[in-house]
Amino acid sequence: MSNSNLVNYTKISPYKTTGRNHAIDTITIHCMAGNLSVETCGNVFQTAKASANYGIDSDGRVGMYVEEKDRSWASSSSSNDNRAVTIEVANDGGASTGWHVSAKAYKSLIALLVDICKRNGIKELKWKGDKSLIGQVNKQNMTVHRWFANKACPGDYLYNLHGQIAKEVNSQLITIKYRVHQQTYGWSEWKTEGQQAGTTGQAKRIEAIQIDPCGKKISVKAHIQGIGWKDYGVINKNTVIGTTGQGKRIEAIEIHGAKVCCHMQTIGWASDYMNLQGTLGIGKRMEAIKIKAE
Repeated sequence: MSNSNLVNYTKISPYKTTGRNHAIDTITIHCMAGNLSVETCGNVFQTAKASANYGIDSDGRVGMYVEEKDRSWASSSSSNDNRAVTIEVANDGGASTGWHVSAKAYKSLIALLVDICKRNGIKELKWKGDKSLIGQVNKQNMTVHRWFANKACPGDYLYNLHGQIAKEVNSQLITIKYRVHQQTYGWSEWKTEGQQAGTTGQAKRIEAIQIDPCGKKISVKAHIQGIGWKDYGVINKNTVIGTTGQGKRIEAIEIHGAKVCCHMQTIGWASDYMNLQGTLGIGKRMEAIKIKAE
């Protein structure tokens, strides 16, 4: 397990637990409730019987106080801290501002979160503002200290920005999104790069696909039962590739600007991602897909 190369200052706190009992899959942003430098924050964590993995000061400098391989003592919850990377952010405004943070600190926070997510395989930050979803990382993988203790942390300023923070981080993490319309089930949830959309072992045909190019130029053709090849040209997230309500299977797909891996009836998964996949003339349904951006 690695640490961020964005770190400008390191002072390891003695108040930590060596190792973790859970893989990193959560982010917890804290506020310092003061305008501390990364050095001062590091000094506080030498005696305060508390710690965080990282801290960011108002100049945008990043400090490390607990390595990512270890659990920090940050959130009044051992279960949360065992799975979360915890980050303290300095405040250039007091309680009356909701513990405001500087533009430089915010910019560094976004960069640090992108780095943490990429290194730990977190494909997307998810925020609902719902305490009942703690631990359900498929629905929400950001938590806040105020959910575990009677505290204002991370302050209303950062708390109210969590949705925007997730959006900005995800714009750098997510390279493509897609979903399928499948026999019996209808539209699936949106999936991100390399995730399976559709089912295997249930004999259900994919009838339509939607792809969100996330700013890239992607063009698509599909071979549809009873219709043949249809050219959709350059697509956007609202383009419906295939049909719905007609009971027609997609048999093959050609994508440029991305690559696809398909699971076909009686054939199974293709051996690799390609621009063109599927079958023609043998009546085989496409059952599941995975897509990667080029």
